[in-house]
Amino acid sequence: MANTIKEFHRVLKKEGHLLVTDFHPDGVAQGWRTLCTVDGITYLLPNMNYTRTDYTSSIKNAGFDLLQLIDVPIREVPIGYLPDDLLNNYSSVNLCLIILAKKL
Repeated sequence: MANTIKEFHRVLKKEGHLLVTDFHPDGVAQGWRTLCTVDGITYLLPNMNYTRTDYTSSIKNAGFDLLQLIDVPIREVPIGYLPDDLLNNYSSVNLCLIILAKKL
């Protein structure tokens, strides 16, 4: 991940913004996987075992100013987007990690 973040830093203009949204490390730790369906074919995408600290350290070390970090728990996902059993049994588990950073 560090190399990817460094490349974002390299190509962004000064004071440009980086917005990262990803499957939260807490969800990956639960063994959850990302699925994508295109034209009726479902693909199981790989999830990396990065921690929240891996994200923030990589962003800071690349020369970004970390502006905002948001953990989105499952309970905040609007009704109808996830199965009820997931909402009921894992409401406090974080589903999404959102990071906003600015190139210095």
